[in-house]
Amino acid sequence: MLIYIKEKDEIFYIDYRSKSPRNASIEKLLGTKKVPETNSKRWERVDYTYLASAVPGTVYGLLEAHKNFGRLNLQEIMKPVIAQAEEGIVVSSDLSYVIDVTPQLKSDKESYSIYFKDNKPLKEFSIMKRPDLANTFKEISKNGIKGFYEGEIADKIVNAMNQNNGLITHEDLKNYKSFFRMPIAINYKGHKVFTAAPPSGGGITLLTSLKSDYLNAEYLFEEIEIDTSTKTEDDSSALPTNPFELVEMIRRQNSMNDATDPSDAIDDALKSFNSLEENQEI
Repeated sequence: MLIYIKEKDEIFYIDYRSKSPRNASIEKLLGTKKVPETNSKRWERVDYTYLASAVPGTVYGLLEAHKNFGRLNLQEIMKPVIAQAEEGIVVSSDLSYVIDVTPQLKSDKESYSIYFKDNKPLKEFSIMKRPDLANTFKEISKNGIKGFYEGEIADKIVNAMNQNNGLITHEDLKNYKSFFRMPIAINYKGHKVFTAAPPSGGGITLLTSLKSDYLNAEYLFEEIEIDTSTKTEDDSSALPTNPFELVEMIRRQNSMNDATDPSDAIDDALKSFNSLEENQEI
């Protein structure tokens, strides 16, 4: 969450990115001691199973923002969202379609109980009520951060992990913290664009996208030590053709690093961006 303090002309962001469970390892996540190629089916283990679950940070980060910058009482803020979860929302055609084409919702017991009725996806214009979510909101409303990261809600999260081979523990939840950090920025057509720094992937994607001269992506590959000299056009691991594929490769190569500190590789990549900024402006 980017925050701008106008009176001080100061900008920073709250980093509440999810974090890898403390007991996670390459072998536990991917079933191998070596990080597989980006096109390996082993990555599906962290896409479609409970192994994909990282320690959630959104609740902590939003409450941290409210504590430092909010004006309204937390109970007052939570009241309408609790009511919406209890009373339900109208299912749109898009939501109904997405439920139907998302196979992991069908294979997970809890998700199935929420998004399906009579063995079919929730129909357009039907009402989807979320009493369990309302209960979670109530706990947060009453107890703040502890209402989610400790107590009843934490117990339910850990129980779900234990029943489905997930890795999140009570210790992981209780020890979660968000951080205030300085953003990274580039000049774009006379404007300064600020975004979150790594290990978040979105910011580096934005920088790469705005730096439309693809030579900059080549700089990134040099800095993260990806050898492209032997790649061919038919090679599935060849140089990506767009910034989103580029960033996915960076994230895959660095996915096992600590989620709190940017890896040296991406840190070097950012330094190369700074170097380019000194010599070139979009």
